[in-house]
Amino acid sequence: MADSGRARIPSAHLALLLVIFFPILREWWSHCSQISRISYVLLVPLLAWGQTFFRGRAPWAPVARRDATLGALGILGAALLLAAGALSGVFTLSILAFPLAVTALFLQTRGIDFLRHHAWSFVLFAFLVPIPLPLLNHVNPWLVEASGRTAVGMLRVFDGSTEWAGSVLAFQGWDLVVADACSGSGTFLTLWVLAIFLAGLFGLRPTIALFTLVLTAPLALVVNGLRISASALFLDWWGPKAVSGLPHEILGQVLVIGTAILLVLVASRVSKGEGAVPG
Repeated sequence: MADSGRARIPSAHLALLLVIFFPILREWWSHCSQISRISYVLLVPLLAWGQTFFRGRAPWAPVARRDATLGALGILGAALLLAAGALSGVFTLSILAFPLAVTALFLQTRGIDFLRHHAWSFVLFAFLVPIPLPLLNHVNPWLVEASGRTAVGMLRVFDGSTEWAGSVLAFQGWDLVVADACSGSGTFLTLWVLAIFLAGLFGLRPTIALFTLVLTAPLALVVNGLRISASALFLDWWGPKAVSGLPHEILGQVLVIGTAILLVLVASRVSKGEGAVPG
């Protein structure tokens, strides 16, 4: 029997899942869209779908009884997570149930071969669950410190007396306070998700994909250090209005988008060489 669809998504089953999870997904959207550090998750469903679409159809094979059983157990596990999240009030448990339920549904209806063919998409889809804010709050001071020290190294080209103390950058007589929201965690997580997307899109070998993922950490540090450095320069050149409100946000977005384009170019280049895996 030939597989005539690109992915033959069990639409009715997915529609039912969306109805069941609609209150959770609405809360997920509201919560993540208001906090810039975790807004990266809003890109995940679209990126995961795009990865699946461009990856093409999976070889058709009958669903083994074991796959169907494991899929059913996965859906049961998702239901238990959903119940645990509702009873405990822990949002992460509730939203974690959604990607688990979707993955289990495809395992039950399409089998393990489909999951293997679209493995990167399902890995990426798991990042729909935002990193818990308490965890981000725990690492933020370290990220701010690392970003500040990076910025100092860049700015000493312009002012050899540039210093960093706590979360304050001293440059050319100005004191620039770096808030926790500018720690770079959002930049790192956005680049991390993008790296997973590119790994699946270009069919990178596992070692090359892992290298790309590891590369996102220093890239995020450099980008955030550059953002702080540019803010300090703009503050010195044009005053406080240049580093607050919309100009500050635009600067951050331009740097993240530029870095994302760099990642795309690198992944595209690697995919044309020995690092590419036949699709």
